[in-house]
Amino acid sequence: MYTNHLINGNNGEDLSILAGDGINFTNFYIHDLVSIEDLSDQREDLIMLESEATEIVEEDHTWFEYNTSLTTYFINGTKTNSIPLHIGDIWDRSKVPDIELFNYYGEPHLLYIDSFSLILFNMSMFNFLDPIYNITFNEDINQCLIIEDLNLDGVSDMLTSNWKGKMFLLNGNNGEIIMEFTILPEDINLEETHSEIYIIEIHSAEGDGISYILSNGNYRYDDGIEEKVMQVYSLDLTSENVTWEIIKHGEDIEAEVFVLNQLMK
Repeated sequence: MYTNHLINGNNGEDLSILAGDGINFTNFYIHDLVSIEDLSDQREDLIMLESEATEIVEEDHTWFEYNTSLTTYFINGTKTNSIPLHIGDIWDRSKVPDIELFNYYGEPHLLYIDSFSLILFNMSMFNFLDPIYNITFNEDINQCLIIEDLNLDGVSDMLTSNWKGKMFLLNGNNGEIIMEFTILPEDINLEETHSEIYIIEIHSAEGDGISYILSNGNYRYDDGIEEKVMQVYSLDLTSENVTWEIIKHGEDIEAEVFVLNQLMK
């Protein structure tokens, strides 16, 4: 259903590969990928989160089911390892499932996040059979951020969010929960709203034990009224505080806050 070409960043032309038709890595949908810098070490160069979509047709409606795998490739297109994952539906704009290169005590390893699990795979073993840690969540998460090292142990920490506005601060060293809190305003009733919450870290000084998080929350009520809640949080190992906030209430609100993470002079 899809074509996935390797493009030369210098001139925009297709780079030929040795597999398949010579230019297409895989016909599966690639939801996310990471690339490994060293192309001369005889180790896999690309790790892809790819899905094969199967169309299901019934009398009154049609939908797709997805078989998703974590797959490794050499840069020449040769497929090496593939492990099946049980994810369910795939939405192209969703933050989960997701894969990231995670710096673990100076070595890059593969961080895999889906709705109910977080796994740090050991990149020294490309068969993915020996994870550094494997964490299971009790609630459905919708995003995971790698943030600065708050506990100063040499490994970045992580912040996850779920659809109900609950945040979990995780120790990047072992994946354990350091703290949890809720960022919803007190007057919002989750049972009466359809909520979406997205978070991003604002770059700040490293080593001060504080991370700044921007949250964009969108809450839709059945009567057509929306509430947009845009907040900046300061976060440490024991507490969170709102340092800036804008709340808009009404119909068809067009408002969102973005982080440039650039020093403008």
